[in-house]
Amino acid sequence: MAIVFTTPKIGYVLEGNSEAQELFVTRNAAHSWQRSPIPHGDTIWGLTATSTHLYALFAHNSSAGHRSSYIDLVHAPLRATYWRGVKIPFGQFDEQPLGQMTGYGEMVMFAETSKNGEKIYVSHNGGRNFVSSTHSNLKSSTGCAVAAEDVRRVWAVCTTKSRVALHLTDDSGSSWSVFVRQPHNIDANGIFALTNTNDFGYVYTGAARRNIVRLNFGANREHIVGTLGCRSVASMTFMSVGHGYAVCNLVNGATALDRTTNGGESWRRITISPSLQ
Repeated sequence: MAIVFTTPKIGYVLEGNSEAQELFVTRNAAHSWQRSPIPHGDTIWGLTATSTHLYALFAHNSSAGHRSSYIDLVHAPLRATYWRGVKIPFGQFDEQPLGQMTGYGEMVMFAETSKNGEKIYVSHNGGRNFVSSTHSNLKSSTGCAVAAEDVRRVWAVCTTKSRVALHLTDDSGSSWSVFVRQPHNIDANGIFALTNTNDFGYVYTGAARRNIVRLNFGANREHIVGTLGCRSVASMTFMSVGHGYAVCNLVNGATALDRTTNGGESWRRITISPSLQ
C-alpha cells in the first residue's frame, strides 16, 4: 500500500496487489475516501503526485509464458477522473524490483535494481521520453526509493538486507553521492519521507519504540521525536514539518492510517469512511 499527499487535504492511497489494486482519493484530509477508476494492468509498481498530475507505473506481462514485462507510465489529473498512458520506450524489466517513484513538475524518476547497480530512469517531459543510467554506487535488494526536492535535487533511499543508506543527486540523477550523515539505528524496514522544506526529513527506523526520527539537514542533526505504534509501516508522507500520515500494518494483520500534527511526537488513528480494508 502506498500513500501520497499533494496538499494537507488532497491525498491518494493505492491498496492491494496485482489486478486487485484500487486507488482511493481524499479531498478532506483523510476523513473520507472515494474509489477512483484505474486502468487494468498486471501490477502497479509505483505511485507519485506533483502539483499538477498523479503518476502510476503499470507493469504488464509482455506475452504468455514469458516473465519479462513492459512498463506504462500512466498519468491523471489530481482529481484522478481519467488516465492516459505512455509505454516507456526501451528495455525489458525482467521482473527486477522497482523502487518508489517520484516526481516534481514535469520531472518523473524511478529506479530499477540490477546486478551492476541501480538503473535510474528520468523524464523531463511528464513521461513522454525517458533516459536511463546505471550507478554502481547505488545498491539495493528491493529497488531504491527516490524522493524529489525539485527537478534536480533528489534523494535515493537504498535498502539491503542489513541496512538503509541515503544518497543524493543535484543533477537529476546523472551522479549520486552518499549523504554525509547517515541516520543511526535504521534497519532494513526503515522508511524515509521528505517534507515541503529542503531542511527536514523523517525516518521510521523499524524499531518497536522511539522509532520516528526527524532529520535536520541544515544543522546536520537528528532527533528521536516519537513512537509510531505499528508492526511495520507500509508508507509514510509529510506535507510539512508538523503534518504527516503513515500507513500502519498492525499485529492482527489489519491496515490502519495514522496522522501526526506535531512532527511525529504523537500519532492519532484516523477512522476512515469508506473503509480502505
